Amino acid sequence: MGKQPKRRNWRKAKIEDVEEALEDERLVNKLKRKAAADKGTSEAPELFTVDTAGSCEGLSSASKRAIARAKIFPPKGPNLGLSASEE
Repeated sequence: MGKQPKRRNWRKAKIEDVEEALEDERLVNKLKRKAAADKGTSEAPELFTVDTAGSCEGLSSASKRAIARAKIFPPKGPNLGLSASEE
């Protein structure tokens, strides 16, 4: 007796969600075409992108770790303790 294959439960997509996603995609394509046609003539940009990869894209894991440590543990300042003769 071997292992039985796992059953996958497929979630049915709601029609409203699919239609909304398609509408959003059409709107983005329309804005891209409009921006390409205008080439910067509008004062305020209507379309922008969000960087989801982050600013550490392409860095090695060691350098990412060093950046994270520098954020968590900032360098200490000089020890300015007063001695008994300086009081």
